[in-house]
Amino acid sequence: ISFIGGAIGSRLSMGGHTDDDSAHEVVIGNDVLAVSANYIRYPEQRRNGVAGRLDLYALWPGLQGFSEENRLAFNNADLSKPLIFLSFEPRSLSKDMSGRLEPIYSQLFDGSGERLANGLTRYKLRKEAGFIDESILIGDRSDGTRFVVRCLMPDSLQDSIASCNRDVHVGEDLAMMARFPAPLLDQWQTLDLALLGFAAQTVKTVTP
Repeated sequence: ISFIGGAIGSRLSMGGHTDDDSAHEVVIGNDVLAVSANYIRYPEQRRNGVAGRLDLYALWPGLQGFSEENRLAFNNADLSKPLIFLSFEPRSLSKDMSGRLEPIYSQLFDGSGERLANGLTRYKLRKEAGFIDESILIGDRSDGTRFVVRCLMPDSLQDSIASCNRDVHVGEDLAMMARFPAPLLDQWQTLDLALLGFAAQTVKTVTP
């Protein structure tokens, strides 16, 4: 009884997190995600096998999984170490956020763009189209493509947990949605490279 009680108490004290760094292989369609348990956000997803979606979280900078040392950050009690939330699921759209810029988002801009000090250009989205205090921010990447992110941004950057989101196509048929606090936009080039690198390391396509 003491052993069982201690084990349950230990799990409760983790608050749903785990510092277990054993690897899991999760299959979504023709893609396999190899990731340590301490990156997987929800306990029920910490298993091998087929899934429809996988939700991860990681600490910035470094994209580290949960550890006892960083417990406060993962409980959102230490905002100096922001969290990035990543979701992998089958693609529902033919284009990712960068690909939707011209055919969709550009038609919803409210006025001309505002050049920001971080090198991004901000375009407010029209309220009458259903967007309240939302903006699209665009940056030119070194490979000639564009970084596009959608953020909840009133008159200034908000220090909220995950006010910005960006989705990119990864693997054979997956979309990766990244959510992060708006202040990280000041590091958008480093952040973009880190997230793409994480996806490349995590997602493996199954060869038929």
